[in-house]
Amino acid sequence: MLMSNAPTIDHNNRMGNDYANTPIYTVVIHRNEDNIGFWAKCPMDNGCCFTDGDTIQETQRNMYESVSLYLQDDFPDVTDYFLNFVMADE
Repeated sequence: MLMSNAPTIDHNNRMGNDYANTPIYTVVIHRNEDNIGFWAKCPMDNGCCFTDGDTIQETQRNMYESVSLYLQDDFPDVTDYFLNFVMADE
């Protein structure tokens, strides 16, 4: 039997206490009508964030920037968050 000094991860409690109150926002990514590029929508408290990009990864990066700017202006006490990206069924 192999033994390891590596810490074990409890996958049932991944968030632990450090992230228990961290907000999670769902982002829906859509393919553009012309099938070139993507756009995304993230419903937020009192609003919504939108962005686009040529690739899914670019769209995700752009959404992080969009959400950060939204939170910075309207909710400066929120300093950390998670984005849950899902693809739209179209």
